[in-house]
Amino acid sequence: MTWLSPSDVAVTPERLLASVAAHAEVAPTDLTGPARTREMSRLRQLSAHLIYRHCAGMSYPKLGAALGGRSQSAAQRAVGVAPDHLAREGWLKSIHDAVCRDLGVRL
Repeated sequence: MTWLSPSDVAVTPERLLASVAAHAEVAPTDLTGPARTREMSRLRQLSAHLIYRHCAGMSYPKLGAALGGRSQSAAQRAVGVAPDHLAREGWLKSIHDAVCRDLGVRL
């Protein structure tokens, strides 16, 4: 029997959203829903950053669709601001690192 490591399994937007949701203790549908609280916005931006970085061939329009039908410009902005939030907000960085370890991707 061959065991697969996390890095042997394809990273998909769905897997990333599920992992972020699990580590943040929210429902995956919350990440794609209409909520605009600061926490949910930060989690959504983190998700966008991770999806764009680790899912090959993910365009901004496809990323927006994966995040609940958001626009291309919203997806692009989310990817752009996430690194700043990661640098300033320890709780978000903790979730980021846990998700990366979970899925076997680079930090």
